[in-house]
Amino acid sequence: MRTLSTLVLLITMIISTLAFASENRSPYIEISVNGLEEVAPPLNRLADAIEKLADSDTLSEEDQQRVIGIIGELKGVSGNLDSTIQNIKDKTSQVQDEIKASIRRMILLTILGLILIVIVIVAAVYYLFRFQITPLVNTTSTTVTNIASAVDNLSTTAKFITQKGASDNRRFARKQMTTR
Repeated sequence: MRTLSTLVLLITMIISTLAFASENRSPYIEISVNGLEEVAPPLNRLADAIEKLADSDTLSEEDQQRVIGIIGELKGVSGNLDSTIQNIKDKTSQVQDEIKASIRRMILLTILGLILIVIVIVAAVYYLFRFQITPLVNTTSTTVTNIASAVDNLSTTAKFITQKGASDNRRFARKQMTTR
């Protein structure tokens, strides 16, 4: 009974793991992706604001060149951030697919193992009944039949002895009377 409850818990754990993996969610990856996605729009807005500042008439030519350089760097960082986010999403999807496939294989192997265990148990029970218990029952049945025959024969013998004894007793009694 303990083995059965252990198997039920194992199967429940595997199924719940599969359900969690099929939701395509990992809390750690979601935090990273969400954090990066939250950083990207402000960087783009900052780059736009600096670009407007660069177009301003109040800056010197040298300051405008520095601002344009900063804008280029911010746009590069923003582009790298976007590609990083996409790479993380792609890798996450790939890892989740691999986890699902592994869990499915694990479930399949568990089910095959359970089927194999059931087959072995059924074969053992069949073997016990076919080759151990059935011959024992046949032998016992034959023995009981022989004992029943012996009891019947004993009953017949007891009747015979009783009848023979009664007739011998009568003869003995007659002999005793005649000899006196």
